[in-house]
Amino acid sequence: MRLSAGAAVKATAYTPPAPAPAPAPTKGAAPTSQALQNAPSSLVSIYFPTGQATLDTGAMRAIRTATAAYIGIGTQINVTGYADKTGNAAANVELAKKRAIAVRDELVKLGVEPRRVQLTPPVSVTGAGSDDQARRVDISVTH
Repeated sequence: MRLSAGAAVKATAYTPPAPAPAPAPTKGAAPTSQALQNAPSSLVSIYFPTGQATLDTGAMRAIRTATAAYIGIGTQINVTGYADKTGNAAANVELAKKRAIAVRDELVKLGVEPRRVQLTPPVSVTGAGSDDQARRVDISVTH
């Protein structure tokens, strides 16, 4: 629309559109990084391939997004690692811890103060849901 001198103007407050719901992961595939980016900033899950504790580009992008939300606030950030139900239970505990450490180290590398990031052991190292959903690290903020 074009405005001209003396034209009536009706102003309304901007209301951002509601975010689209995150797509459900397909069977046999880990959730997409788009799903991670749409997650609420108070809880972000980083997913890993079977037997791996290395961050891929999608995971690093999700951590960068989370870091942007967390960096300026003074709250405690909890990092909790999980593994799926397959394999040796003791090895799964160690793998879950390595995953959590990888995520913590990336948060610190991106500028979050180390004293704010706490590794929190899970109640059960085998995460809920399918194996693809269980192989994850949850990042949460304590208010």
